[in-house]
Amino acid sequence: MRDLLHRWLRNWRSRSALKKCAAISRLALDDAEAALVDAEKQASAFIETVSAAAEINSQDGTVVEQARQVLKERTTALSLSLQMEISTLRTALARKRNRADYFTVTLFGQTMAGKSTIREAVTGGDGTTIGKGGQRTTRDVREYQWQGLTIVDTPGFGAYEGTEDRELAFSTMDESDVVVFLLSSDGVQKDAFLEMAALNRLRKHVVFVLNVKHDLKKLAKYRRDFVSDPSAWMGDAAIQPHRNRIASLVRVHAPWMAQKVRVVAVHAQAAWMARQPEYKAEASRLLAGSNINQLLHLLEDELHLHGTQRRVDTIIGGTERALTFVSERVSVVSTSFREEAELMEEKHTELKAKLDDFIGRFPERCRTAVQEHFAPLEKGLGKFVEDNLRSSEFDKRWKARVAELKTDAWVKQYADDIAGELAAIVREFWRQVQVDAEFTTEFHGAEATSADPVDWQKMVRRVGIVLGVAATVLALTSNPAGWAVGIASLLTGITSFFVPGKSDAIKKAKEEARTQLAAQIEQNAAEVARSLQDWFTREIEEKTIAPLQSDIVGLTLSIRTLAGAATKLSATICAGRDALLSRHPIPSPDCEPQTLAPTP
Repeated sequence: MRDLLHRWLRNWRSRSALKKCAAISRLALDDAEAALVDAEKQASAFIETVSAAAEINSQDGTVVEQARQVLKERTTALSLSLQMEISTLRTALARKRNRADYFTVTLFGQTMAGKSTIREAVTGGDGTTIGKGGQRTTRDVREYQWQGLTIVDTPGFGAYEGTEDRELAFSTMDESDVVVFLLSSDGVQKDAFLEMAALNRLRKHVVFVLNVKHDLKKLAKYRRDFVSDPSAWMGDAAIQPHRNRIASLVRVHAPWMAQKVRVVAVHAQAAWMARQPEYKAEASRLLAGSNINQLLHLLEDELHLHGTQRRVDTIIGGTERALTFVSERVSVVSTSFREEAELMEEKHTELKAKLDDFIGRFPERCRTAVQEHFAPLEKGLGKFVEDNLRSSEFDKRWKARVAELKTDAWVKQYADDIAGELAAIVREFWRQVQVDAEFTTEFHGAEATSADPVDWQKMVRRVGIVLGVAATVLALTSNPAGWAVGIASLLTGITSFFVPGKSDAIKKAKEEARTQLAAQIEQNAAEVARSLQDWFTREIEEKTIAPLQSDIVGLTLSIRTLAGAATKLSATICAGRDALLSRHPIPSPDCEPQTLAPTP
């Protein structure tokens, strides 16, 4: 009668605790889903902002087309990542709502550590699943009920097909309220503790259970010795070295738990055997020696004393982690955008100074270059007149001399040289930007890219086409052959006054010819220089440099807009998260909750 009353009381306490857990779970879920909806609205507004900011209105095409395209790809990747994270959180909350009436304990550990044996001992199983760790399949996440608790037996990790088992085991963790981390006395391996990092990220409450591996079924003597004196295997002297080993590994691999390590030693096989008919005579001593009741009472206390807080931790904690993750990732992007905008502004200031110098020096450079081009023609002018003035082939010889200058080719080459200098200046600008900034479409990895942020070669090709067309127009305008013929015709008229024997007249004619030719050369040199200057102003300054600088300013402004939008989104998500936590506080993972979570 006494035992029956005790069981009834335990069941009543469990039902009462579950009702409170269910109520606080639904309240927490409502608030978590509201926070998710708000975050989704903010993310949608952000996506609209970044989509608009990634567009640049160029004046006549753009010489930073690829930079704009990469920026679009980057913001698209960011938008997709946000949508994916929000969708993942929505799915997680939906699963948790389906489990609002449950308090879940997950058995977690390496394959063959004894999880199934413990579960069978607790739930009164027939033992058919014991020892099947090496035969796991994706269907082997199993749930069982005991005293109001939902016990989940997950596949182990670390054995054959361990990767699949590990992923399957972790897939249930987010919905768990308490994790029983099972270790085996026949080998407390540090590899098992490498999984603790994931448990820390999930902020799960962990109970360490050491399963003492001493096969009581192998020999009857082993069983008799155990029931006679279980302390030989379960006493402090036998267990303390294992506790020390576990504590040491926790300090190394899970330091956030070092101050609250709880290790419960059990003999899972003895606990299971105590429920089997063939061991009925020794059942009470097997059960007592197994120490399974200490673990069961601890799990009951988790429900009765800490159930509502654990439920809040599971629901709100998961939402808080997801929102924090999104906020931090967006914050990283914001910082990256801001630094890139600052870099662009710094480098653009340097570029503008170089371009201003390039433009300012061109008139004098152009005049000097044209003068140097025509200098050979002017330098030999006196001798040419002396040798050819009275020749009937003066016109032909002058045309040949003018043709030797190859002015058409020189004009095109000079234009190409100017284009090359401009391309080199801009190329160096983008090279420096590339060295210090990472234009990448990756939102999660944020890895450097080996590609130029802007296809400067495309810009160079565009400049070359512009300059090539302009050079052709310039050659037609200056028409050096045309002015050469004009001078020759003029000189033909002069020579008609020349008569043999009149030395003074001949001398005067030569001087006049030299003067007129020199003046004509100077005039045409000035025309070539003026045409080049007009071309430079129109094609280089107005159609190439001005749009380039305008696009760089626009690109920088877009990046700053993105940085501002990302900063605002990160802050808004943080504010929503903090408001959620103010309604449903979550204790630090370093301390135990001292009070129950508030009930609705």
